[in-house]
Amino acid sequence: MKQALAAAERDPALGAALSLHRAGKLAEAITAYRDILTANAGNADAAFLCGMAALQAGAFEAAASLFTGAIQIDPARADFHANLGLARAQAGNLAGGRRPLTRAALLDPTTASAAFNLGQLLDRLGLTTAAVTAFRASTRLQPEHVVSWIEYGAAARAAKRPSEANIALITALELDDTAARAWFNIALLRADQSLDEDAEIGFRRAVELDPTYIEAIGNLGNHLRGLKRRDEARAVLKDGVARHPSSARLWAGLSAVSFDDNAIDRALDQARRASILEPGLADATANLAQCGHQSGASTEAIRHGARACLIAPDDHRLRFNQATHLLGNGHLVEGWRLYETRTEQIPDPIRRLYPGPLWSNGSPPGRDLLVIAEQGLGDELLFATCFADLDTLLSCGALDSATIQCDSRLIPLFERSFPALAFVPRARRQRLDDNAARPGGGERADCHVHAGSLPRLFRRGLSDFSAAPRGLAADPDRVAHWSAYLREQFDGPIYGLTWRSMSRRDRGEIYYPPIESLAPIMEIPSIRFVTLQYDDPEPDLRDIEARYGVEIIRPPDLDPMNDLDDIASLLKACDGMVSAYTAALNLAGILGMPSYTATYGYYWPTLGTGALPWYPSVRIEMRLGTEGWEAPVRRLARRLIDDLRA
Repeated sequence: MKQALAAAERDPALGAALSLHRAGKLAEAITAYRDILTANAGNADAAFLCGMAALQAGAFEAAASLFTGAIQIDPARADFHANLGLARAQAGNLAGGRRPLTRAALLDPTTASAAFNLGQLLDRLGLTTAAVTAFRASTRLQPEHVVSWIEYGAAARAAKRPSEANIALITALELDDTAARAWFNIALLRADQSLDEDAEIGFRRAVELDPTYIEAIGNLGNHLRGLKRRDEARAVLKDGVARHPSSARLWAGLSAVSFDDNAIDRALDQARRASILEPGLADATANLAQCGHQSGASTEAIRHGARACLIAPDDHRLRFNQATHLLGNGHLVEGWRLYETRTEQIPDPIRRLYPGPLWSNGSPPGRDLLVIAEQGLGDELLFATCFADLDTLLSCGALDSATIQCDSRLIPLFERSFPALAFVPRARRQRLDDNAARPGGGERADCHVHAGSLPRLFRRGLSDFSAAPRGLAADPDRVAHWSAYLREQFDGPIYGLTWRSMSRRDRGEIYYPPIESLAPIMEIPSIRFVTLQYDDPEPDLRDIEARYGVEIIRPPDLDPMNDLDDIASLLKACDGMVSAYTAALNLAGILGMPSYTATYGYYWPTLGTGALPWYPSVRIEMRLGTEGWEAPVRRLARRLIDDLRA
């Protein structure tokens, strides 16, 4: 730029055009510059300054053409290349802007703006590692430039370089502790590191410094929601939409909080507002899908879910949600395909621990299979309904061995039920320092599959769910022990009882029937209940007994939390099970016990049937729409009474 200004001082015509340019008379300046070029097409400075005027006027394509002409005249000028890159980027051609900006940085490595602009463009292209290098150069050239440090930190975080990001952002705050974007980005970094208190401080400080910072407001609300502090999240987001009523992102965040509160109609209205304000906002459309799924509008849920996936095709979370919408409506083939999305989030360092290629039931190579455990205890039991299929493959010689990771509490039960399969303890958490893929006993494996992928291989249609699946085998001696004990307590039907799970406890009143809604079950004559609840149930047991005038059997010397093998034996000694949708219900189901459960909304494992094809012995009633728990519990009680009479 300095060379062009110096040329204008020497050339009266160019100087006059520059005066018009500086006065903001861009159209007149462009005309004057073009007159000079008509007279002398080789005037690189006139072409460059004309390009600058066109750039300021928003004529990005024309500016790019003028800068290209200047480069053809003098290809060694870094400012020509830099502004060509900016013009192309502003015209939407990010990829086309990369090369000239890179060229500018190489021609003049001492110019900070060239490195900074290159970093911004690389960041927009998603080339975060290259952006880190460019921003690092920018901070070296202008160490007092706060924005360079902020952008450097943000890019380093995106490139999974937390230590580098931390240093850059701390430096930015040391230079200016009122920089809202620095606080915001360090909050994101602290959230990545599960430093929840520090993350909250950062988000709040960013909002305090800049109350118009919509992204910071939204992230603060979402952070509080993630901490299950929904009242605070709602307050932050409501204040945000009051200040910024046209912010789709804040309306979408508020919709998510309303969904968590089970205020589905309100969540739906807020999601619609967000979608109207910003049709391309994936979270808004995804919220519409979630609301539709929860209220039973499965076709709408699938339609909105598909659109959300089109808007954000790389968002694993949205594709996983769409998998549950499809599966919950009986679309098994496409649903299982999308269900594989959950494995895409596994870090590469963990993937490299897995033995051999991914197994797909018959595709070589691989004869010694490792089944990798995933998700929670209830999911492990659900996927275990496919273990009989692996057993069949072993017996016919299609596999030489199958080693299955599982919760260590399930090993005795699984080993008794499937003696040809090998079972090893799963890693509690698959962190980078866990050799989760190869625990003891799985060393010979030469291929692998995730447990949650087994249904895709063996349950591709409803006809693949046997009417009488092979269940688990409880310890016969312990079954006899518990049968004798129960007969001593009551000479009539005895059912196992649980009423909540440890998961989603912050939303227990939504997901699990409260004690006051259990009257239709508790008042069924001629039956007794034995507690299988595992999390300090005594206060609730006393409440149930006092409220309904019943006596709940408390089995002695039983550890419901850890001794799942003995729980299975006790269940087999019972006549059935009445439960919330818990791991205990899954255990009863895979044991083939007559079981009864009331669930909140539509569970995807029903596969669109209104039942649980995995467990034909389980009866299920769903809490639908805005009804409370009393209605589904009453329906469930009628089914139990009918079965008792049959």
